[in-house]
Formats: sequence, C-alpha cells, structure tokens
Amino acid sequence: MQDWNIKGRSPQCVVTERPFVEDEPVYSALFFDQEGYERRDCNEEGWTKRPADWAPISTWTAPFKPTPTAPADPLKKDDIQGLLRILIQENDSSTKNARYLLAVMLERKRQLRTLDRRETEGEVFTVYEHTASGETWIIEDPKLRLDQLEPVQAEVTQLFKSRMA
Repeated sequence: MQDWNIKGRSPQCVVTERPFVEDEPVYSALFFDQEGYERRDCNEEGWTKRPADWAPISTWTAPFKPTPTAPADPLKKDDIQGLLRILIQENDSSTKNARYLLAVMLERKRQLRTLDRRETEGEVFTVYEHTASGETWIIEDPKLRLDQLEPVQAEVTQLFKSRMA
C-alpha cells in the first residue's frame, strides 16, 4: 500500500537556503523513491542551479504565501477538509473512494488546486496543492464510474456521522 501523506511547502529554497518572500515564484518538484514522496521547493535562482540529476515526477510553480502565524488545527473535525485530513493520515485502503470524492469536493470549492495527474505502476494519482497553506496532497484516483458514485456518497455521509460527531 502506498503512503499518500500531505507534504508541506518549505519556507526556504532547498538549493540556495534563502527564505522565500511573499508572492515570490516558488518552483516545486515532487520525487518518489524507496522512502516515499518528497517535495523540494526552490526560488528562481535555486531552480536554475538545481542538480542536473533531479528527475521529478511532477513540477509546478506558484507564488509563495507565508503560513499563517496560528495554523489551523490539522485535524479540524467540522468540515470536508477535516475528514479528508483524517482519512489521509489513516491511509486505510477501504476509504480510497471517499478520499477521492472529498478531494474533488474541495477542488470544486477552490480549496485544493490540481497541479498534476500521474500514472505509476497502474495507479493514477492527482497532486493537489491546498490553496491556503501550500501543502501538497496526493490522492489516488480510484477510477470511479458514474454508477458507483451513489454508494460512495453514502459512505462519505456515514463517515461524517461516525467520525465528525
């Protein structure tokens, strides 16, 4: 089973080690190795000086937004985002469909933005960035058909009742 954790944005460039400045372009690269996923963030200078052997599976650029001084509780239990965070941390394969549906709901609410879609070893996954915090969320696409959505919606409703009460 893959580890689909949330990856946070670094406050500084991994190459130059200079802290990012608000609204500065941040070049992000996602790598996969034996230990799982790794996110590396660079400023423009660092991106041009990055090692030649970097072979990311996904890259994107976004303006740097500082993390709020009082970050929200990562396990907030009163909304879609809170439930998705809990399910991602648990990483139970039986909730793969629910995690995907919750991520799509957050994408439609513009709380997550799609950075990339990749296929690895027959699995399709979407790389999202949380628009407020800059965290990277990796969600597997279970390739649901329209006739499978109603049971997944019922599963999500049951998860809300049992986990968020």
